Amino acid sequence: VLGHTDSILYNSVYDILKDHTGRVWIASAYHRLLEYLPAQDTVIAVPRDPYNPLGFDGNSASCIYEDRQHNVWVGTRANGVYRFNPAMGAVKFYPQNDFVKGQLATGRVTSVSVASAGRIIIGTDRGPSVLDRTTNLFTNFRGVSTNGIDGPVEMVQSSYTDDHGITWLGSNRLGLVRFDAAANTWKNFSRVTKPFALANDGISDIVPLPDGNLLFIGFGRPTIFDTKTFFTHSAASDSGTALLRLTGVRDLVRDSNQHCWLADDHGGLYEYDPFSRELTDRRAWLPASGDPLQVTGMAWQGNILYLATNLGILVTGAGRKPELVEVRGPGNVYLEIRGGLTDGEYIWFCSNRLLGRMHSKTKMVELFGEREGLAGVQLFSQTLTRTPEGSILVGSNKGLFELFPSKFTRRTGSPVYLTDFRVFDKRFLSADMISSATSIHLDYDQNFFSFDMSSFDYAGASDVEYAYKLEGFETEWQSAGGRRTGTYTNVPGGDYTLKMRVRNSSGGWTESPQQLAIHIGKPVYQQWWFRILAVLLLLACISLFYRARVRRINREAIMRSDYEIKLNELENSALRTQMNPHFIFNSLNTINSFINSNDAVQANRYISKFSRLVRLILDHSRQKRILLKDELEVAGLYIQLEQIRFENKFSYDLDVSGLDPAALEVPPLIIQPFVENAILHGLLPSKKPGLLKIKVSGQDDSLVCIIEDNGIGRNAAAQLRQGRGYPHKSHGMEITLKRIAFFNKENGRDYQVQFKDLTGDDGSPAGTRVVITLARIETF
Repeated sequence: VLGHTDSILYNSVYDILKDHTGRVWIASAYHRLLEYLPAQDTVIAVPRDPYNPLGFDGNSASCIYEDRQHNVWVGTRANGVYRFNPAMGAVKFYPQNDFVKGQLATGRVTSVSVASAGRIIIGTDRGPSVLDRTTNLFTNFRGVSTNGIDGPVEMVQSSYTDDHGITWLGSNRLGLVRFDAAANTWKNFSRVTKPFALANDGISDIVPLPDGNLLFIGFGRPTIFDTKTFFTHSAASDSGTALLRLTGVRDLVRDSNQHCWLADDHGGLYEYDPFSRELTDRRAWLPASGDPLQVTGMAWQGNILYLATNLGILVTGAGRKPELVEVRGPGNVYLEIRGGLTDGEYIWFCSNRLLGRMHSKTKMVELFGEREGLAGVQLFSQTLTRTPEGSILVGSNKGLFELFPSKFTRRTGSPVYLTDFRVFDKRFLSADMISSATSIHLDYDQNFFSFDMSSFDYAGASDVEYAYKLEGFETEWQSAGGRRTGTYTNVPGGDYTLKMRVRNSSGGWTESPQQLAIHIGKPVYQQWWFRILAVLLLLACISLFYRARVRRINREAIMRSDYEIKLNELENSALRTQMNPHFIFNSLNTINSFINSNDAVQANRYISKFSRLVRLILDHSRQKRILLKDELEVAGLYIQLEQIRFENKFSYDLDVSGLDPAALEVPPLIIQPFVENAILHGLLPSKKPGLLKIKVSGQDDSLVCIIEDNGIGRNAAAQLRQGRGYPHKSHGMEITLKRIAFFNKENGRDYQVQFKDLTGDDGSPAGTRVVITLARIETF
C-alpha cells in the first residue's frame, strides 16, 4: 500500500489500529501516522505541523491505542505521546507559518472582522492579513512600526469594513489605517498626520455611525472620525460633548437601533444616541450593591444586554432586574469573563484559556478547552466574530481558531472509579480488584486510609474536578479539585460508605457507580457489652458512695441536733438568769418610791404582792416550761403592782375563755416583758385612761397570746424617749424574743412575734397590739 520497497526502515509498520468507527490507523517509522482508506486502497499521512495545537509533529509513530472515550493515543520514539480524537470536528485551526505561502503569518491574532462573505480581515501584532474563504489562503501584509507612513502597520487590534469595501484598521499606538483592497492603497492617520492629527491613536474598538463616520476608542477616550474629511472630533477639539469627555472606556458595541454602548473602568455604563447626539447614563442597569463590577465585554440579543465582567455574566436591560450568572472553571474557581458574542440562543465568551457559551434561557454554561484542542494557547476575547456561514472565529497567540457551534455537544463527566486503596500508606487491595471492590473490612487500628480515583478522561484531564464523601462519617462532599486522591484519619469504628463523583467544567456532577462499603472494627472499650459492664460498675460505685454519704449526713445531723438542743437549754438558762435581776431592779424602784412617800399601806400591799411575784419567779427560773395559769398569774401580779405604783392610771382585762390554763405549758416569763413595755411606754405617757387587754386563745397546733393597749403607739414612744435623752437600753424585749424563737424551734415551729400599730378613725395613733404565737404544748 505504501508503494515503496527500497529500504526496511521505509517500509516498517509498528502498529495498526481499527477504531470504533472502522477507520484504520497505521504507525509507521518513516511516514509517522497514516490513515488507510479501504475504498481507494491507499493511505494518507497526517501532516506534520509543529505550530498546530491539533497537529502531529512526531518524527515517527511506534504504537497506537484507542481508549474508552475514543481518543487515539500515538506513541513515538523520541517525541513522547500524542492524543487526538478523530470524531471531533467542532474546531478548525489555521496555523501560522512564515515559510509556507498562503498560511497565516506568525504573530498574536488580536483582531478579526468580516469584510464580506468571502473575506476575513485578520489583525496581528506583526500586521494585517486577509483570509480568502473560497481558497482558505491568507494574504499577509508586513506592518511597519513607525508613525506617518502610509501602509500596513503593526499591532492591529481592531478593524471594520464599511459599505464601500474600505477596511479601517486600528492599531495599539500607530493610529488608524484606511485600506482600499480594490485599489490596494493604504492611508495612515496618527498623531503626526497633518493637518488633522489623531491624538488618541491607541485604538481598541471601532463601530460605524449612521452618517458613515466612525466612532472608536483611543487610549480609553471616544473619538469621532469623519471618513470623508478625515477630521477627528475628540475631547481636545470638542470638550463640550459629553460623549467625548468619557475616559477609561474598556468596550464599545452597537445595538440594533444603531445606538452605541460604552463601559468604562469606573463601573459606568452609557448609551449614546448618534441621531440626537445625547449620552445617557445607564448605571441603573447594573447591580446597586456588591463587589465592584468591571465590564470587559458587551453583546446585545434583542432587548437584552449581556455584560462580560470580572464576576461572571451580567444579564440586564431596560426594566429588567440585573441577573449575575457566575462562571466557574476547573477547581471551582471563578473565571474572569472577557468579550461577548451572540449566536442564536447562545452567548459566547472566553477567558484567557477557555472558551465558553451560555444558553440565554436556561443560563446553563458550557466551557471548552483542552478536549477541543484549546490547550496551551492564550485566547483574545476581542477577536470573537461570527462569520456569514455561522461559524465563530477567535484569535490566539498561536493562530486562528474556527468553531462550528452545531458540532458542539454537551459534555458529561466519565464515571469515576477507585484505582488504589491504602492503609497507612500501604496498598490494601491489588490493582486487579480495586475497580470492582464493593466492601472492605478493617480492624480498629486500621482507621488511617487513603485512596486514588480516576475518571480516565484523558482528553479533558485538566478540566476534571473530583469530590468524595464518607457517608456515616460526614454529611458534606469534600472537594478534591483536580487531585485524584483522598485521605481519612482517626475514623471511629463503624460502618461507612465511600462515595465519589466527578464533573468537567461544562457539566453537572456524575456520581460513581462504584460505592465502597467500609467496616471498621471497634476496640474492646467501644464494644456494647463492655459499655454495659462499665455502666453497671459505675452505677454500683455511685450507689455505694451515695449510701455512705447518706449515713455520714445522718450521723452529722444527729450530732448537730443534740448540740443545738443542749445549746438552746444553756441559752434559756442564761436568759432566765438575766431576767430575774432585771425585774427585781424595777420592782425595788417601785417599793422605794412608796417608802419615800411615807405611804405604809400601799408599801405593805405592794411588798405582799411583790413577795408572791418573786417566789413565783424563783420557782419558774428552775423550769424549762411552766403552766399557762402560772404564767398568767405572774403577769397579773406584775400588772397589779404597776397599778398600785401608778395609782390606777390604767385598767386591764384578761381573757382566757375556751382554754384550760392548767393543761397548757409555755416558756416562763414571756408575757410580762410585753406587758411592761405596754404600760411604761404606751399607757403611762397617754393623757387618757389606759386599758390593757390580754387575750389567750388556742388553735390546733398553736397558742396565740394577744397583748393590746390604747396608749400613744410605738412611734410616739420612741420620739418621747429620744426627747428625754433616756440612756437606758432595755434588753428584756430582745431576750424574750430569742426565748420565744428557741421554744418554737425546739417544737418544730417557725412562728414569729408580730407588732401592729393601731390607729383611730381619724388616722391618729390608738395603741399597739402584740401577737405572740407559740407551739401548743399540753400537760399530761
